Amino acid sequence: MISQKQIDLLADTISKKFKTKKIFLFGSYAYGKPGYERELEVGGSHWTN
Repeated sequence: MISQKQIDLLADTISKKFKTKKIFLFGSYAYGKPGYERELEVGGSHWTN
């Protein structure tokens, strides 16, 4: 399972590396029901609105 601290670090790293405006979390982690061996699904956006 991935901790909230790890998710925050990943989002910060992605944001800085790709200069994204927003980071989105999908799937079981977004719904608050992550399970063991579940993947973390994220996406980023360059749009400002």
